[in-house]
Amino acid sequence: MMPGDLSDVPTLACLNKPQKRALILRDQLRYLEPPHLDTFLDGITTDEPPTYKSVNGAVYPSFEQVTIKEEATRFDLGNVQFPEEGGATFHAYLTVEDGRFEMRTEDALPRDDADLASVAIHRFVAENMFPLFKTKYKAVHARMEKINEARRVAYNMLSHPPAKFEDGKVRLV
Repeated sequence: MMPGDLSDVPTLACLNKPQKRALILRDQLRYLEPPHLDTFLDGITTDEPPTYKSVNGAVYPSFEQVTIKEEATRFDLGNVQFPEEGGATFHAYLTVEDGRFEMRTEDALPRDDADLASVAIHRFVAENMFPLFKTKYKAVHARMEKINEARRVAYNMLSHPPAKFEDGKVRLV
């Protein structure tokens, strides 16, 4: 195989369903572009920060902070097989609550060939998603803080009068 030759790289077609699921989950967690992160935030506008205006001494629009949507605190892993539990399969998801990251389980999803989430992945694979979930949630949180800080600055700029400058004289030395 020559350097740069991709003929021996496996394609998605060569992977079994659990392997495909693992790659899809990994890619979902690795996607950290700001427009994507914004989908996990409530209160985002197309004009960030909003264009604040002073009208008769009042600032419009009112100052509101962006918040994290509930769905950003939970990542659905689908069915996960736990060998240490006798090979039992449970529907698992990663959560963050009060700053704690956990994996929680409930009854398994019924097997459905049309639903890839019903195909079980191994517990080891699911646990390897933890660092990616933490990173993504922290990126969403950082994005929220960045937007809220930009909003605070833009909003507060209207309450401070602009600096006054005057024309000076020309002096020859």
